[in-house]
Amino acid sequence: MVAQWGGTVDDAELKSKQNKESYDTNILGSSFIYPIYTGTLKNIQFIIEISRFPGSVRQQSRPVAWDGIQYLRIYFFLKNNYNLQLTREDLEDRMEKFLHLTNEIQTGNPDFDKRFFIKSSTQKDQALVLDGKIQELITLLDPFELLEIISTGIIWSKTLTEKNQLEFPRIEKTMLTLLKLTEAIDERK
Repeated sequence: MVAQWGGTVDDAELKSKQNKESYDTNILGSSFIYPIYTGTLKNIQFIIEISRFPGSVRQQSRPVAWDGIQYLRIYFFLKNNYNLQLTREDLEDRMEKFLHLTNEIQTGNPDFDKRFFIKSSTQKDQALVLDGKIQELITLLDPFELLEIISTGIIWSKTLTEKNQLEFPRIEKTMLTLLKLTEAIDERK
């Protein structure tokens, strides 16, 4: 892929468009003011964007960004249908678990379970995160604010806090790991 910011990824192509209208309200929401990069990498479609929202779902009570934070989001399309949400486990998550206000998937891997807070509702989703290869790839994607594995794809998002986060070598590494994760999930039946 030849990106406008000057990097390459073998066997990929990248297109950029100024997004003045909505891209796809079912996947990413509506009305972004930043360019969106779309392309394919080893025949898997992806989207790279800067967004005011970390994930796929926007709460109706908050139709616009409420915190002023910007996120780098990378989205890879999936063939399989899952519904998982992973965040880095923090004090609030631990307190909610202690007070039995939320349920979390435990994988049996103490390091992974301590590092990530995993929400899901089906046995199929739970089986996915029990897979050691999937856990390893998710760990390689850390740090992130949110990793969603949903019916249409994988969404990885990271808060933009450093100037060099948009440099192509950093994005390329994440993209290649997301590609491996997408392939590993698509191989599952």
